[in-house]
Amino acid sequence: MLSKKEDHKKLKFKITINFTHFRKKPLPTKILSANNIYIFPGSSVVEQVAVNHLVGSSNLSRGATFLENSVQDIFFPNLSSSFLESFANNSYTSCTFTKNSTKAQIHMFLKKIHGHSQGIIVKILFGLIIASFSIWGIADVIQKYWANRPIAKVGKFEISYEELSHMLNQETNRIQQMYNGKVDPAVLKKLQLHTIVLERLINQKALTQLLKNMHFSASDAFVGEVIRSEASFKKDGFYDGALLRETLRSNGISEPKFLEQIREDIFKQQLAGTLSSAMSLPNFAIDLITDALTTKHRFFSITIPFSAMSLGKKATEDDLKLLFNQKAEAYRVPEYRTAQVVVFDQNVLSKNIKVSDEEIKERYNSSLNDFTQAERRMVRRVTYPNHATAVAALEHLRKGRPMTAVVRDVPGGKYEDMGLLEKDNLSDNVRSIVFSLPDNKHSDPLENGTSHSIYEVTRIDPTVTQSLSAVRTKVEEALRAQKYPDYFQELRNSFDDDLAGGLKLSDAAAKHGLKVTNLPELNQNGEARDGKDALASLPQDTKAVALEQIFTLSENKDSLITDVSATQAFVVHVEKVTPSALPEFSTIKDTVKKDWERNQKRESAIKIASKLTKDAKDARELKTRAKEQNFVVSRSQTIRRVDFELKEFKETEAGKFFSALAPQLQQKLFTVNVGKSTFDEVPGDKVVIMVLKKTEPDTMDTKTTEKIKTSIKKMSHQDIIPLLTKTARDRIDVVMNDELMKLVSRGMSDGD
Repeated sequence: MLSKKEDHKKLKFKITINFTHFRKKPLPTKILSANNIYIFPGSSVVEQVAVNHLVGSSNLSRGATFLENSVQDIFFPNLSSSFLESFANNSYTSCTFTKNSTKAQIHMFLKKIHGHSQGIIVKILFGLIIASFSIWGIADVIQKYWANRPIAKVGKFEISYEELSHMLNQETNRIQQMYNGKVDPAVLKKLQLHTIVLERLINQKALTQLLKNMHFSASDAFVGEVIRSEASFKKDGFYDGALLRETLRSNGISEPKFLEQIREDIFKQQLAGTLSSAMSLPNFAIDLITDALTTKHRFFSITIPFSAMSLGKKATEDDLKLLFNQKAEAYRVPEYRTAQVVVFDQNVLSKNIKVSDEEIKERYNSSLNDFTQAERRMVRRVTYPNHATAVAALEHLRKGRPMTAVVRDVPGGKYEDMGLLEKDNLSDNVRSIVFSLPDNKHSDPLENGTSHSIYEVTRIDPTVTQSLSAVRTKVEEALRAQKYPDYFQELRNSFDDDLAGGLKLSDAAAKHGLKVTNLPELNQNGEARDGKDALASLPQDTKAVALEQIFTLSENKDSLITDVSATQAFVVHVEKVTPSALPEFSTIKDTVKKDWERNQKRESAIKIASKLTKDAKDARELKTRAKEQNFVVSRSQTIRRVDFELKEFKETEAGKFFSALAPQLQQKLFTVNVGKSTFDEVPGDKVVIMVLKKTEPDTMDTKTTEKIKTSIKKMSHQDIIPLLTKTARDRIDVVMNDELMKLVSRGMSDGD
């Protein structure tokens, strides 16, 4: 038990440790692995180490158990068993601190750890020392009151203004370093960088809280290794437990509090990183997943069409009205709009730009290099390790022996066909020799480091410049593209002026020789009343942006000219808006009746499928009963989980069959045991029963297997943290201090 008594002059710390068991055993040298990351289902890790309470916890008493890798091993590696027993028998020890001595000891401590301020341990100690200032009543003097008020609460964690400010400064500095300090601070303010940083902090806290709720923690062994590896606690390169104890004692920091802070820091800073990078899936897990993805499942199907079902009764007026009222939103007619669109396309408009013969000739002459193919040579070579052997090979070549034969005649050579090369493809010393050789001639041996090469030119393609007539069209297109920005800007200004002056879109388009596209009535999905694509006549890149504009504008209004890309823009005019409306029952009674009858037949089909699968003892009996009722039983088809991701599989007969199944039925396929079945409704007004006949492993080549395993590894790295973060945000409560956040936002805007 640790207790604290305070008087006006001194603070006294009373420590009581009850040793129920201990064992001297050195810590393992392994720093971190899957074996010492544990889940603690009920209790906290701190309750499993030697000292359970930190300084300041009063009126609490618990026995402390020394485990194999507990605080005893971490803090007292050099103490004898008899000393520990004596320490325990004495029951307590007292330490006395004064304000003055604490200040001096802190100064000595800071001097001692100078140069190691980036370590985890040092950061924790600084945090504890700063926290201890509040005992002396200094915090309220050196910090503004509101600086420690939480901006947000994430689960049991708080995000203070101080923490947000610190992270914001770090992010700002990082961005400035990336761009060599050239980013205007005003730009960062406009980006609302503080809200981005806050969102990141909330995600981190939520993920930490989620992992805490799951009782994840680092093992005692890992905590011990972190302490032992800290440079501040080493003497002559080796861990010194006495130095640790002296450091903690001189700064009034208890060992349990220190241990707790280390564990918390490891938890926050390292566990999430371990999940996303260090903790790869073990090989046996990858093998299991690979087997699951590639195992062949052989199914046959039974199809029960709605059309084969009979109606138990005829629909009454009340039945139809009830369905109409229950599904009113399904019968609601969506809002429809009609619109006109004018597209500005560089490929079309650039043809209106005039280019003179003089401009074409001038551009051609200034761009001759673009139309010139430099000299190229077909080159091959043979390389030998020394000059004497290369000379012997050259003699054979000059006697007419081909290079491929010379390599056999004179051992030790390497033949290489270098292909068709330009001068720039070769180094300076090789270029001058190769491009001075006559056709079908050989160079003398050329030293290249420790080897000697002989080059041969087998073909020479001389420099060729294309004529103006051959490239005239290309030159014209380049000139028009160069002039297009100015041309389009002038057209744009004139067109805007016409619309602003009250000219209709169609009239403005006619004035400038532009095409107007009259769209049919369409809904917000871009569908016409007949279900077809109402935007089919527009360029693909324009469709989505134009649709958004159409349903943003009011009736009889024009949009601004909107750029889609550097070569394409458009303007929209909304002609008519037909609001969404629920039709009268009498006008769609026939449609409602068809829906009612379909629902009745659907329910009948599902009941029959359920009865068939429940009553049949095995797959054989299920097939027999289905045939007795004249349902279609398909021949067997084979599929693997991985097949759904393969484009080539979807083109096969089996791929088309399985792809036609509803997604919910596809998901059920691989949960079925051999001889069992599952069913669901599928497109086309039918229920399909899928019966698993057998499974068997796939015999894949090694290359395919390794490709799948690599994909699994990549997936586990890329997906785990986003998935955990999303889950954390869904499950962990976040409460914002809106008043304080407004002050922060205002301060950021004002440049404070």
